[in-house]
Amino acid sequence: MAVYGGNSMDTVIMVLVGTWFFIAGAAMGSFFNVLIVRLPKGQNIVATRSMCPSCKTQLKWYDLIPIFSFLFLKGKCRYCRHKLSYQYLLSEIAVGGLFLLAFLVQGRIFSYCLTIFYLSLWSMLFVVGMMDYREGIIIDQVMLPFVLVAAVDRLACGTHIKELLFGAAAGFGLYFLVYLLARLFYKKEGFGMGDVVLLTAIGFFLSPAKTILVGILAFYCCLLLLLLLWIFKSRVERRTEIPFAPSICLSAFIVSLAGDAILAYLCNFLHIPIL
Repeated sequence: MAVYGGNSMDTVIMVLVGTWFFIAGAAMGSFFNVLIVRLPKGQNIVATRSMCPSCKTQLKWYDLIPIFSFLFLKGKCRYCRHKLSYQYLLSEIAVGGLFLLAFLVQGRIFSYCLTIFYLSLWSMLFVVGMMDYREGIIIDQVMLPFVLVAAVDRLACGTHIKELLFGAAAGFGLYFLVYLLARLFYKKEGFGMGDVVLLTAIGFFLSPAKTILVGILAFYCCLLLLLLLWIFKSRVERRTEIPFAPSICLSAFIVSLAGDAILAYLCNFLHIPIL
C-alpha cells in the first residue's frame, strides 16, 4: 500500500500514474474488443492478426494505437477507407476510464489489493456485458481468467475462502431459483443459464449479501435500460426481449462502488441488523 501526501510533487505523481492507468486501460479495451468480436464467432484471438473487416488487409502496429489511430484516420480504414464502427473508439475510452476510476476511487491511499479487485471485476463486466449486448450470448470461459485473478488476489489479501464460496453459492442459488420458477410457471426460460453463471462468478468478487443485492438490483437496471430503449428507439413492445447480462453487469458495477452504503440504507429502512 502506498500513501500519497498533499504536496505538489505527489499531485504530479498522481496525475502521471492516473494517465498511465488510462493508457493501459485503453490498450486493454482494444484487446477486449477482439474478445467481444471474435469469440462468439469461434475465431482465433491469438494467432490471427487484426485486419480490416471490409478489405481484409492486415493492420500495422501504427493502425492499432488505442484512440489515436481511430481519430487520426477519422474512423476509416487506412487502406480501403471503409468506415469503422465507433465501438472500437468508445470501448477504448470506456475501459481507459474504468482503469483510471480504479485508481482514483481509492483517493490518496493506494491499495494493490483493491486495484486488482476493481480491474478484474470491471474488465469482466465490460467484456461479458458488451458480448451479450452485441451477440446475445455469454461465453462462460471468458469469465474464468478474471475470476481466478480475483480469487487469488482476495485470498492473498486476507479474505477467507469460505466468503468466496458463500458468495458464489449465493449468486448461483438466487438466479437458479428464479430460473426454475420461470420454467415452472411460464414453461420457458426467464433468462439463460449464462446469467446464472455470471452472477455465480460475481459472487467470487463480492460478499454473499452484496451478491444477492446485485441479483435484485439487476431487475431495476433492466427496467431502466428498457425505458432508455423506449425513449431512444420508440419501439418497445410487451414481448420485447433484451439481453439481461448488461443489466447484471451494471448492477454489479454500482454495488462494487456503493454496496456498503446501499446495504446500510436498506438495513436501516427495514430495521434489521447491519449485514
